[in-house]
Amino acid sequence: MVTQKQAQLSWLGVAPDAIRALAPYVVLLESGTAVKVNLNTASREVIAAAAGIDVGRAERLVQTRQREPFTAATMQTALRDVDNAGKANLGVNSSFFEVRGRLRLGTRVLEQISLVERAPTTRNVVVLRRERVSSLDQPAS
Repeated sequence: MVTQKQAQLSWLGVAPDAIRALAPYVVLLESGTAVKVNLNTASREVIAAAAGIDVGRAERLVQTRQREPFTAATMQTALRDVDNAGKANLGVNSSFFEVRGRLRLGTRVLEQISLVERAPTTRNVVVLRRERVSSLDQPAS
């Protein structure tokens, strides 16, 4: 599902098909700060796009982080042959997180997706956006 904010990518010339394909991977933040992609939490598709590498290589990075999270030093080693522009888009920590939850009660399901920001100095967490969806379970076909 494409959000209203994601649809605004069309203003930058992004094709509607591309916006639909990117929707699961893109969150547009109100903050005007440059946010790096967290190598320890991003999907392989996002890592590939941010670093300018192929999806197979990004998948290997995801598998590597499952054994041990990247540090700034190990990230530099893992990306030693990636150009500086690609490295500049990546980091190993985050201030923004998407939190998903699901509550099932009988046939009713309540899902909630929240976008939160953790202040780096105080560690306080602020909810920036909360989306709730309530539905009945669909019978299996």
